[in-house]
Amino acid sequence: MPKRVGHLYEKLSDRAFVKSVLEEACKHRHGRADVARVKDNLDAKAEELCHMLETGSYIPRKPNVTYKYDASSQKMRTIRIVPFFPDCCIQWLIVELLKKPVFMRGMDAYCCASIPGRGGILAYRKIRGHIARKRKASKYALQMDVHHYYDSIPVRSLMDKLRRRCKDERLLALIEDILMATAPEQGKGLCIGFYMNQWLANFFLEDVDRAIRSTESAPCYTRYMDNMTALGGNKRKLHKLRLLAAELLSSLGLQLKEDWQVFRLSARPVQAVGYRFASDGCVLLRKRAWKLARRQFLRIRRKQEKHSYIPPCMARGFLSRTGGLKHLQSARTIYGNYICKIDFADIRRRAV
Repeated sequence: MPKRVGHLYEKLSDRAFVKSVLEEACKHRHGRADVARVKDNLDAKAEELCHMLETGSYIPRKPNVTYKYDASSQKMRTIRIVPFFPDCCIQWLIVELLKKPVFMRGMDAYCCASIPGRGGILAYRKIRGHIARKRKASKYALQMDVHHYYDSIPVRSLMDKLRRRCKDERLLALIEDILMATAPEQGKGLCIGFYMNQWLANFFLEDVDRAIRSTESAPCYTRYMDNMTALGGNKRKLHKLRLLAAELLSSLGLQLKEDWQVFRLSARPVQAVGYRFASDGCVLLRKRAWKLARRQFLRIRRKQEKHSYIPPCMARGFLSRTGGLKHLQSARTIYGNYICKIDFADIRRRAV
């Protein structure tokens, strides 16, 4: 077992460290009054936060529950939100303390979700590059994910895994208090919408990644949160890999979703991180993603033609979608049919 890290909680008494984390947490959050109050009084808020953590007077608040429809997956998501100060700020501090010595130390190289510098583009490059360079080793694909992943994570098991890496009991007690106070069920589940929980969810499946990687049954393996994609040249080995993943997930108190698939890549493309990867190297958007993108392109064009108001969130969404088009073979066709008449300078001004 690797050496456990300690003496992390002591850093929360360092005003300069706390202030730098608060500055980072406030970045790119425009138009929010709660964030502006922290940003305009960094020194005072850092002092207040340090005092709160030194004296142990911080009590995690119950989150507000809201529901949001996720058009890309066609699911209704339950989002739990806590105040930016002090709750979100304390989560940022916890992640900053644990990021290098705990979360990143044993993380798989192609665990991509919510990791700065990685994201879906890393999984895209891995899958596309493997298909292009190693056709025989990309003959079959395995797709699987975890059933209700966030809601199924046992808090006790998660804390046990953290204790194998960290021996700072004050920090661990703080994390456990937050998780227990905000769990969707008693002692079970992580809230969707918490900054800290993204890192904890990635960390919880670290052993599964390591076991799958060590079998060498799938030369190409990526994970985007709980969505796992593997490519290999042997169908039987991929089935064994799926059984291994199911067994490992069961030992963690999780369940493999029943819609797992093992199929020949020449019969249909593998779908991951919003794209479809065909055996001939062609990359297309997923059908649902393309419908949403096309609808937004037409809506933006109509609004510009009529000189109508374009909300900043719509402008930012448009720029994000057009940025993803450069990875497609059909990018020029899409640009010529839908985007070329749109004034990008106007969209950028509205996106601020």
